[in-house]
Amino acid sequence: MSDETQRVVFDRLCDVLRRTGRRDDLELALEAELSSDDLDLETRVRLGGELAALIGARVIRSALCSSLRPLIAERPDDQALLGDIVALARQAGDKDRQVEALGACRRDT
Repeated sequence: MSDETQRVVFDRLCDVLRRTGRRDDLELALEAELSSDDLDLETRVRLGGELAALIGARVIRSALCSSLRPLIAERPDDQALLGDIVALARQAGDKDRQVEALGACRRDT
């Protein structure tokens, strides 16, 4: 496969991963592509920037989820708060916090 064809296939894969919300898979694909020695500097900078943004967003979501978590003790029946924690945990890929918040939602219903 030519370099141009590989680039088109990779770009299409990344586009599908972005549109379907598969951030973890996109992160893995970017990491794998960046490990290639034959990338030009412009492509390396573009992919590196996208990877950094994905990682930063994940870290921020995780931190937001952590900051909301203590509020559950104060407002255990607040469905909006629990919903926010579930959404942030899902986006951050934190399955333990997601299960914990979903369990709290279930107990309240």
